[in-house]
Formats: sequence, C-alpha cells, structure tokens
Amino acid sequence: MTDSHDNLLVQGTLDGDMESFRLLVDRYRNVLFNLAYRLTQDRETAEDMAQETFIRAYENLDKFDQERGFFTWLYTICTNLTINELKKKSRLKKTFCTEEIDKKDGEKLSTWTNEQLAEGERNIENKRQQKLLNEIIWAIPDEYRTAVILRYKEELSYREIADILKISVSLAKVRVHRGIEKLRNLFREMGYEGET
Repeated sequence: MTDSHDNLLVQGTLDGDMESFRLLVDRYRNVLFNLAYRLTQDRETAEDMAQETFIRAYENLDKFDQERGFFTWLYTICTNLTINELKKKSRLKKTFCTEEIDKKDGEKLSTWTNEQLAEGERNIENKRQQKLLNEIIWAIPDEYRTAVILRYKEELSYREIADILKISVSLAKVRVHRGIEKLRNLFREMGYEGET
C-alpha cells in the first residue's frame, strides 16, 4: 500500500465508509503499538496509546494534510501522546522488559552439544546487552532518547523524525547524534569501552 492508497482510505472514511478506517487501523495498529512500547516499555500503556492515537486521528481526520503522509501523521500523534502520557504519569523512571530463561530450557542444557551451548551463551549475552542498553537509554534526556529510538529502533529517516517531532531536519540529526554520544559516554562510564 502507498500513501495514495492511504489517502483514498482517508477520503472513504470522511465520506462515511467505516470499512476504510478499519483498513487503516489494521495496517498501522502493530506499528503504533511497537512505537509506543519502545517509548514506554509498558505493554498496557502502549496498547492505550495506540488506541488513543486512532481515536485522535479519527476525530481530526478532516484536518489531515494529505501532502504530509498518513503514516507520518499517525506517528506524530502517537509519539506526542506517548511522551505526554509519560510526563503526566511521571513514568520517566526506568522500567525494563527482561526475559527469563524458561526452566525447561535450563533442563535441556545437559544434553546440548558444545556448539549448542556456545550458541546459548551468545543468546544469553545478547539478552544481557539488550537489557543493559534498555537501562542506559532511559538514563539519557527524553528529547535525545525519543530521537534515538525513532532513528535506530523504528528505522525512520531524519526527515520523518523531524516531521514527527516538529523540528528541523538538522535539529533531528543533532538530537540523534547527541543521544548517541550520551549513550557512548554512559557505556564508557560503566567500563564498556568497545560496546558502542
């Protein structure tokens, strides 16, 4: 689907065709949930933010600028709602999602080959590194954290980040760069010189 297809669905919704809006929701539901989850690290809040994004989008659909792109518009709404929710609930504290090794998996270790054990150790180390990164990313200021998440977790272009955050492209680049520098400094402070 393209932006022009999104625009047709938006127009269909404005003309009273609710099936058109359902198709838009189906297309972007998971994307918005993932964005909100990466920003909050809280499944319930992410679900609420994704749902609230669609409500706000529907209520303001007549104000949507088709030149901007529906995807970017939704991302902007979701990002702003999520950041405001975090501020409102003072959730800018560290919350992490960690995965525990299943007990059954632990019992299987005794039958693994050396190659399987090595692979298992790599997977555990990757989970530790991911947990460490999650902890550290929450230690940098919100404006940099959001820009870094949008760039590297959501894989958005600087233009898309600028549109979503309502800043210039050059400021989007600066925020991403400074965010990465702050992450590197925190890694260095923790003794992980070669990790970034």
